[in-house]
Amino acid sequence: MRGFFAFSGFVFFLFTANYFGPEGRGIISYATSIFSSLGLIFSFNLGRTFLIETFQNTEHKKTQLPAYITLNFFFGFLTLLCSFIFWSTINSAQQIVSSHTFYAFCISAFFYVWNINGNAFFAAFLKTYVQEMIIFAIRFLVVLFIVIYSLIAEKHINEFIFIYSTVIAMGVFLEMAYLILYCGERKLDFNFTHFLRAFKKSLIPHLDYLSFNSFPLFVVIISGWFIEKAEIGKVGFAFQIINLIYLLSVTANIRVSAYVSDVGIAQRVTQFKKLFTATLVLSTAVGLFIYYILIHFAASSFLKPFAGVSDLFLITLLSIPGYLTYQLFNPIWLEKGMIKFSAYLNLALLILSLSVSPWFMMTWGAYGVSWIFALFHFGLLVNQIIIFYRFKKVSSSI
Repeated sequence: MRGFFAFSGFVFFLFTANYFGPEGRGIISYATSIFSSLGLIFSFNLGRTFLIETFQNTEHKKTQLPAYITLNFFFGFLTLLCSFIFWSTINSAQQIVSSHTFYAFCISAFFYVWNINGNAFFAAFLKTYVQEMIIFAIRFLVVLFIVIYSLIAEKHINEFIFIYSTVIAMGVFLEMAYLILYCGERKLDFNFTHFLRAFKKSLIPHLDYLSFNSFPLFVVIISGWFIEKAEIGKVGFAFQIINLIYLLSVTANIRVSAYVSDVGIAQRVTQFKKLFTATLVLSTAVGLFIYYILIHFAASSFLKPFAGVSDLFLITLLSIPGYLTYQLFNPIWLEKGMIKFSAYLNLALLILSLSVSPWFMMTWGAYGVSWIFALFHFGLLVNQIIIFYRFKKVSSSI
């Protein structure tokens, strides 16, 4: 199932790159970064808050869920509104994304909020398989739509984005509808005090999650002031491929989370070391293989408009150790009570990296975007080392 999800996303990427070229990919990457970054912020990790507030109380889950779904819908609308305010007030944003293209993206705002929270709601009721079936159906529709659309003689990016956004938003509304029907007709009993208490508990993990995941999105948005649409498209190409390699680290994160949940990481140190080494070696090997392919097929009709993307991708490969280390150690810091320190360190890294990114872009253009991306992830690696020694110091003093 996960393989098909990744495949459908890659099909979307290949289609848009092939038919709309670097400029089209630049428009899509830039607009997606606006909606996705704001959706990430305004998600407030409500799914985690819901799990904390309703822990092991099925009846309470069913009475609280409609209010949480309403909040998700509201924050989706807030994401849309703030995205419009940003686009309408920033000249560079309007130059990259036309009004018709921006409006075609608008309904996707609900997806980018729900995408952060939805899984937790389904997990609370042990219904993740239902969500996976809905996502599978929607992704199948996306692939089918792309296949049919590829047969059309004239392809227009606005209508393509509008249909795509509508399909993925439809998936969100189907998931919401299923959960509401599952809970049945119940009197809404939303305790705002309980919600605030649970929200405070989830705020620090959300800050840590935000600091880690938002940088690639923010840096693409910032690049709109310094590089052309086609260059943004090439950077987005490199980021898209490295994200596929990151799936190996995400899978490893799930395994480490299972270790922590089962018996604690202290009992699984040997397995953890093997997992870390294997994932690092495999990720690097896959990355270098893809780099080899990009070099040797650079003159093909598909890759020719994306000349130079292989070098951009090679720079992003330097991010693998930092990304992997964060993914594998984050569940451990949650277990060991170090997540607050991690959140503050990563937030400081985010602010520092964003503040120097304009200089990198003005100096090296698209290459500067890839370099600051790699350096941010190197900073994540350094942060994990700092947290590790802080944990050892705290543990030895107890």
